[in-house]
Amino acid sequence: NVIAIQRGLVNPNRYIIMSGDIDSRVSDPNNYTSLSPGANDNASGMAGVIEAARVLSKYKFDNSIIYVGLSGEEQGLYGGAGLANYAKKNNWEIIGILNNDMIGNIEGVDGVIDNLSFRIFSEPTPANESDVSIKRRRFYGGEVDGNSRQLARYIHKTVSKYMPEMNPMMIYRLDRFGRGGHHRPFNDLGYAGVRIMEAHENYNRQHQDIRTENSIEYGDVISGVNFKYAKKLTAVNAINLASLGWSPKEPKNVKIGGAVKPSTKFKWEKPKNSKILGYKIYWRKTTSAYWENSRFVGDTNEFTLKGIVIDNFLSEDQWNWIQSNLSDYMNTEEFVENVHEPYKTSIGWIKDKLSSFDFFNEHWNTNLDSWSFINTLPPNIDRESSGTGYHLSLIHI
Repeated sequence: NVIAIQRGLVNPNRYIIMSGDIDSRVSDPNNYTSLSPGANDNASGMAGVIEAARVLSKYKFDNSIIYVGLSGEEQGLYGGAGLANYAKKNNWEIIGILNNDMIGNIEGVDGVIDNLSFRIFSEPTPANESDVSIKRRRFYGGEVDGNSRQLARYIHKTVSKYMPEMNPMMIYRLDRFGRGGHHRPFNDLGYAGVRIMEAHENYNRQHQDIRTENSIEYGDVISGVNFKYAKKLTAVNAINLASLGWSPKEPKNVKIGGAVKPSTKFKWEKPKNSKILGYKIYWRKTTSAYWENSRFVGDTNEFTLKGIVIDNFLSEDQWNWIQSNLSDYMNTEEFVENVHEPYKTSIGWIKDKLSSFDFFNEHWNTNLDSWSFINTLPPNIDRESSGTGYHLSLIHI
């Protein structure tokens, strides 16, 4: 593996990881002699990692950020397994891993052409959870609320706020059907991890010998990579790396109660952090994919949501992994309205910082074309100039 670590100033042993793969393959994964450019799988992901490192290395974060090129993915996820085991052996506190594997293709083998959508794969519960946890879930719920799923929700929320032109698709699965990626070895050890990738794959362009058969071109060559799209997904990673890089440590021993009660009670241990001015509790219907409601509750370590019946909304396990959702940095004077109550929010603070990032002006704040053609774009049309493009800032102040 090739690893670069940007050390955090406050929590150097707390890491958020962005990964790509440095290997490529043709039809035979063990063929090391044939030409195997791997332009999209996974030079696109590695280009994103390198660009994110170039940009974010100019700034300082509380937590450490790791930029890594993992090896041996096609032969059995060896690089990811090596790093995950190293992290566990050395007691790394991992916030999560954003595995970028194929972020450059917009033309699906199914005929769909889409440069705005991307997928976030996450498994529902930790792979190494205990038998006790499994048994408790029968009574408390939390079937879709593991740490990786919560990380996926966080990414979805951040992208929806700062890149509203994009269409993040949360996929309730570890990876593609029957397949896997380099976030899996981290998931196997209980770490939060997701796969970020294009929405529509072209199987003619991956894991193929370079050739032409029946007028169909096979092979993972650079002509199949859309650079504007890869740039957008790099931005998706950058804003989440920055957000989580500045995030405080999560509260410990979060407890929830309210059986046969008209209200739901919370209690937690506050982390030591003078920047935290208060906490915000999120809740949602059990069938909802996203957190629908929230309430700022101030600088306290317990709170009762009156009128919220726990049977209809909450489960205990879904609060066992609360990252930046419950505790918020709040050293900004900006107020945001939510649930009819003003509160200060960490995202506003992060937004103020991100707005000063030169790369948003230099790289990702120009010509974000906003088109998404579904089975309508003829193959002879210039895909970079078609549709109605418009200028859209990634960060709205």
